[in-house]
Amino acid sequence: VNHLKKNLVQEMVERSKAELWNDLGDPSIDFSLVEDKIASLVQSNAVVCTTDSNLLDGKWAFAFGSRQSASTLMDPNRFDLAARRTSKTLASKSAKVERPFRSSSRTFYLEDILEDDDAHVLDQTSYFGGLVKKSRRANVTRLTRNSLQLKPSSHTWFLFGTKIRQKHLSDATSQQQVEDLRILYVDNDLCLSASNDLEKSSFYVWTKSRMWTGQSQRMKRNARRLLSGLRRVKNSILSIIFLRKRLQDVVVAKVSSSYGDPLASRILVNIDDGDSKKMTVLKLGDLENDANAWEGEDDPFVHLSADERQEQLKKMRVRDIRRAGRRQRRLKPKKEKGKATPKPFKKPE
Repeated sequence: VNHLKKNLVQEMVERSKAELWNDLGDPSIDFSLVEDKIASLVQSNAVVCTTDSNLLDGKWAFAFGSRQSASTLMDPNRFDLAARRTSKTLASKSAKVERPFRSSSRTFYLEDILEDDDAHVLDQTSYFGGLVKKSRRANVTRLTRNSLQLKPSSHTWFLFGTKIRQKHLSDATSQQQVEDLRILYVDNDLCLSASNDLEKSSFYVWTKSRMWTGQSQRMKRNARRLLSGLRRVKNSILSIIFLRKRLQDVVVAKVSSSYGDPLASRILVNIDDGDSKKMTVLKLGDLENDANAWEGEDDPFVHLSADERQEQLKKMRVRDIRRAGRRQRRLKPKKEKGKATPKPFKKPE
């Protein structure tokens, strides 16, 4: 019976982790659901000694960085709705996920090391599929049942697999960068870590699962994220265009109200086939109600015939027509004083 229960629990855990990797590969997933699934998995399978070298040793690929603090992961009241409303988390932080052109890994060397070497942890970040790599080595100076104290010792950069630079840190600098790494959970292919201050630190998800580290799975995730990014860019461009049109409509309405509504209102024009089309009627002036209307010599197009006037107005923008009227009115006082004569309208270039 116990053997059967153990197998059922293992199957449930494996199924939950498979769902987790699938969710993390979805660009549109709600990260709060991911965090709840991780917390449920960890709370139902607590591990006493998380720094067991048999499980922790080896290379782990980065999968997810939480928005919530690590202290909420093992909180027994996490799924209590009443307590959840008042719980303080790091929800203002953005979740960290794998990027299409950037991937990170962490390798623990606790047992499989050379005789003259010390236990250490190697953090690597790869760009553009490994063309450029950056690594940081940190020696393990203290080991407890659930934490490691790491003291950085060097940084190394690689280009096309060739080491191009290595920087060794001085003892004083290393001492300033010492950190305590808490291992919150570990099994054969899932590891959760955080800094020692669980209240302020996010928890990070690492994995050895082929469902995440496999090349084909990685390519599918990157393709989905690229498509999602292109859709976001497209929606942003459309939003900007829509916002610009709305602002333009607001400005036109404001200007129209200031100038006696020269643009009038939009009207429907019936077409022969039964359809209708919207068009804007431009009013050049209302002699009774509009003080800005042109009359007599105020009209900059008075020297043109009716057909020439119509053709000229079709080619001009509303603001150019208004500008021509204002220029003509400024010339009128000069004419009355004999200082200037009306000049024919000059077509704007």
